[in-house]
Amino acid sequence: MKLFSVQELRSWDKCTIKEQNISGLQLMEHAGNQLFKYIKKELYDHLTNVLILVGNGNNGGDGLVIAHLMHLSNIPVKVYLVGNASRSNENEVYIEKCKKNKIQFVSELNKKNYSLIIDALFGSGLSRPLKGVFKNIVNSVNKINTYKLAIDLPSGIHGDLGPVGDCIFISDTTLTIQQPKRSFYFPESSLYLGNAHIIDIGLSKKYYNEQPSNFQLIDDSFKIESHSRNKFSHKGNYGHVLLIAGSPNMIGASLLAAKAALRSGCGLVTALMPFGYGNRMNQFLPEAMVIERTNDEDWIPLIDSLKSPTIIIGPGLGVNSHNAQQIEKIFKWHHKPMVIDADALNIISKYKLINKIPANSILTPHTGEFIKLFGKSNNFYEQYQTQIKQAKKHQILIVHKYAKTTIVDTKGNTFINDHGSPGMATAGSGDVLSGVIGSLLAQGISPSKSAISGVLYHALAGEKSSIKKSEKNMIASDIIEELFII
Repeated sequence: MKLFSVQELRSWDKCTIKEQNISGLQLMEHAGNQLFKYIKKELYDHLTNVLILVGNGNNGGDGLVIAHLMHLSNIPVKVYLVGNASRSNENEVYIEKCKKNKIQFVSELNKKNYSLIIDALFGSGLSRPLKGVFKNIVNSVNKINTYKLAIDLPSGIHGDLGPVGDCIFISDTTLTIQQPKRSFYFPESSLYLGNAHIIDIGLSKKYYNEQPSNFQLIDDSFKIESHSRNKFSHKGNYGHVLLIAGSPNMIGASLLAAKAALRSGCGLVTALMPFGYGNRMNQFLPEAMVIERTNDEDWIPLIDSLKSPTIIIGPGLGVNSHNAQQIEKIFKWHHKPMVIDADALNIISKYKLINKIPANSILTPHTGEFIKLFGKSNNFYEQYQTQIKQAKKHQILIVHKYAKTTIVDTKGNTFINDHGSPGMATAGSGDVLSGVIGSLLAQGISPSKSAISGVLYHALAGEKSSIKKSEKNMIASDIIEELFII
């Protein structure tokens, strides 16, 4: 799914008005009608005494349409017109319509009696903090113990930027128009959205299909196309992963990554592991091959005989000067894209190796590793901008792992993952992801597709695991067992 910017959404409205030969008022009426249908059906328990906070623009207009339809349905509703600035023409039309229908307008809050308060103040386009009467009212409403609903976005959150300022409407439900807003996937926004639902108002399909977007939500279209294997093929036809991972106290990371790689379809996995620990891999995963390394050994001679493997480097590796020296040599020796995770990322940040990474490599930092690599940001929007800048600058793909994992490719295109489960917040989950992505890369899939599809399959497996084991009980090994890559 393309996720358009606030400006692109405005253009989408205009295109729809022109294409369907309707007025802005008619589009607003249609939006308000669809919003009302959802509210009446899903929130009927909260419709005994409704207050709608109405701003000056068309978001307020949506609220006025809802008020009018509630009145016609004998739902007790009051309207609070907030702000003294001039109102949009559509807004004015519905103020008059509501007044003619004897809908009650109020100028103060009754903090005890409302069963539902609807925020129709600003929607997704406000890029400045709430001030004055708007701030006072939102702060007051947030203290009222009743059900709250926001139209499009809670006031105080911008569709692209996320929360702006320190005053945000706290919603139990957000009804967003046509599609999720980009800032839905920011951690800061989640505090205010409540349960978010999309209300389809039938905007132009032509605009959606033809308007390019550099921001997309990952869906089933990013799954790898199904194909059967050639009956005369052999393991060498499906890629060879070289896993450089593990240290005496962190062997499990290499075991998980290796098993995930094989389970994701690559033909061969060779693990370069600490001396004396190869038997752990043989016992855990007899299908994998092992090369052992000593603490002061040069890695290149050990792996030079391997024919163009795809490298996964970092899980459980340990951070020290010898490993840093060897990683730098690997970067010079191996010019193909690789998957770089965990301690390899920590080494890159500590020993300043970011400029030496082979082009199109896939970095998979969690937030702490991301900050070490690229610096701290004031909010997620800034962090997202940093991710784009750094991916383009260094010609790498950055997979920022968090609840809504964000992938940015070398051109700055951004992909958001909305699948997965809180149960995936468990030790080793990231090592499994590295194995999946590296396996797809080894099978000849492009770096971008490997990163995006790898994140998707990993998340879907996590969802299945959480159902079978529960979010509290599942562990990283369970994710591997649920991987299903056609």
